[in-house]
Amino acid sequence: MRPTEALELSWQQVNDAGITVIGKGALPQIQGKTVEERLEMIRRRTVKHRRIAIDALPGLRETIIAIRAAAEQPLPRGARRTRGKEFIFRWKSTSHPRAAFDRACERMGLRPSVTLGTLRNYALWWWENRLGIGEAEYEDMSGSRKAVAVADDTAPIDRLSMAGHSREVNRLHYRDVPTAEEIAARIERKRGT
Repeated sequence: MRPTEALELSWQQVNDAGITVIGKGALPQIQGKTVEERLEMIRRRTVKHRRIAIDALPGLRETIIAIRAAAEQPLPRGARRTRGKEFIFRWKSTSHPRAAFDRACERMGLRPSVTLGTLRNYALWWWENRLGIGEAEYEDMSGSRKAVAVADDTAPIDRLSMAGHSREVNRLHYRDVPTAEEIAARIERKRGT
């Protein structure tokens, strides 16, 4: 998931079956809302969200248990919580976890171009190539094939849904090598001509 999506997670969005993630496009809709209001929006499906099955990803359950245990410990000296304890992470802004990640990368000797976003894109590759998690499809009423929106615990596991990508985004930015004509068209669209 994206760092901004992770920072908006409350403990009530995590259960034994999965994590309910509110997508980046819906984040403005939930700003200023209580956790209970957010959960009601998810329940009524008035906010776009997706589910990540905990057991689909090796180590995720253990990581969540470790984060929960760490959240119950007092903060390090000088650290402060800018959010309530109902949220998994204590920060509102991505600048603090980004700075901590940069320091960790420096200590491990990783180049500065490695970012939290880089890890998310690597996760897509790892899910597909190491875990064999592909793109789930279903046939809609018209007979055309579409990607599954993973919205409940019974839906098949889909790596694009877990990452918050549509098939089009995946194809345009991660899969297909664009032709010269496609690159030219993108440049023209960016210019607004």
